[in-house]
Amino acid sequence: MKMPTKGKLSPLFANQGKFRQTGFTLVELMIAITVTLVLVAGIVGMIAGLTRSFSTQDALTQIQENERFAISVLDSTIRNTGYFPGAENFTTPAGVTFTEPSGGQLKAFPATTTANPDGTTFAAGQVIVGTTTAGSDTINVRVISNPNSTVTNCQGDVNTSGSAVIWTSSLTVNASNQLICTVSVNGGAPGAQTILADNISSMKITYGLQTQTPTCLSARQAPPLNVDAYIDASGLNAPQAPQSCWLLGAVTPINWMYVMSAQIKLTFVNTVVPKSGGTTPTLTPILHTIYMMNVT
Repeated sequence: MKMPTKGKLSPLFANQGKFRQTGFTLVELMIAITVTLVLVAGIVGMIAGLTRSFSTQDALTQIQENERFAISVLDSTIRNTGYFPGAENFTTPAGVTFTEPSGGQLKAFPATTTANPDGTTFAAGQVIVGTTTAGSDTINVRVISNPNSTVTNCQGDVNTSGSAVIWTSSLTVNASNQLICTVSVNGGAPGAQTILADNISSMKITYGLQTQTPTCLSARQAPPLNVDAYIDASGLNAPQAPQSCWLLGAVTPINWMYVMSAQIKLTFVNTVVPKSGGTTPTLTPILHTIYMMNVT
C-alpha cells in the first residue's frame, strides 16, 4: 500500500479545512434573530391580549353578579315592608291583640324611641323611613315575621325564635362603596353591620305615593291608591298621620304613611376602567322600582 508522501495531506484531509469554515454569515444570523424576536413578540402580545380579555370578562361578570345580588336583596327586603300576619286574633310582639283588619298596621307596629343607624325613628304604624344626603341615601323598613316564617330580613335571616318578631332592616352604602345591612329586633338597638355587595358608588332613593287626599269607599276600607309622585326623604317629614279611611284621624298626605313604592337608583363602580386623575369611573346607573306588599 502506497503511503502519502511526507509533508503532503491526503485530498480527503485537505478538504476538511474548507468544510470547517462553512457556516452562517453575520447578516444571516441577524436576520434569523430578528425573525425570532418578531415571532416571540407576537406570541407574547397574543398571550397578554388573552390575559387582558380574560381579566376584563371576569371583572364584567363580577359587576353583573354584584348588580343582580344588590337588586335582589333590596327588592326582597323592601317588597315585604309592612307585612304582618293575618290581623284576625293576632298578637303583636308588643303583646297587643286585635281581631279586625281596621287599623291593624297601627297596632302591629308601635312607635319606636331607639334610633335607627341613620338617626331616624318610627311613628306608630309607620313601616318605612329614610334620609336623603349628599352621598348615598338610607332606608329602614319594618316587617313582622312569625316563627319559622319564610319572611326574611335584609341579612337573609328567618325567624327561628318561639314568637313573632318585628325586624327593622336598615340599608345604605358606606364610604367604602359597600352596600351594608343592619338589623334590629322589636325596636331595639341596631345589630352589627353585614356587607352585602361591593363596588357601589351611591344609592339614591325616591318614594312613590299619592299626593292627593283619597276618597274613602267605606269607613273600614282603605281607598284605592295610585302613585302620582316620587319624592325623596326630605319631602316626607311632615307629621306622620294615618289614612282617615281607617277611622284613625285626619291625614296629612305628604308623609311616610302614604308611601307605596320605592325607586332605587344604584350607581356601580366600573372596575374594568382604571382610575384617572383620582376620579373613580362609574357605570350607567340602574333604576329599579319596588312596590311594597302592605299596599299592593
